[in-house]
Amino acid sequence: MYEYIAIGRMQAGWHGADLAGGSGSGGRLESYVQHAIDGAVVYDAHTADYGACVSLVLSGPMFKPTLYGVRRFGDHAAARRMLPGLEDGFHALTASALAGAHVAGYGSFDYVGWAEYRQLLATQLGAGVRFGRVAVLSATNRVIRWEDGAEQGWCFL
Repeated sequence: MYEYIAIGRMQAGWHGADLAGGSGSGGRLESYVQHAIDGAVVYDAHTADYGACVSLVLSGPMFKPTLYGVRRFGDHAAARRMLPGLEDGFHALTASALAGAHVAGYGSFDYVGWAEYRQLLATQLGAGVRFGRVAVLSATNRVIRWEDGAEQGWCFL
């Protein structure tokens, strides 16, 4: 059973990260909410600028919801050794990281926790993103309480 602690979407659909370090992509929002813990963070950036989303995903850090703070990528020597054997997107990402590409001081191989990622979403994507948290009301009832005051709820039987 999944216990999602973070749920979000940009341009390619919903995804979730669970307590065990796993993740899922695709599917409907309610599928993630049904298995989310109380207080799970939610962000929705599907109306944000497409180019800004691509830049953040490709050049920015990876979101790790169980991390508090920042974990910087430090093994550039290993990345340089691996580069000739990498193909397609993996080659491009590694080359970009080695070249020093970044978003707001974070590289594409760095990891950031929720506080840092939320700040990046807000500053890089602007008004095109909204934030909320899952509230578990009972074993069968859950809502997302969005920071803009809206609520979105489900009853799972």
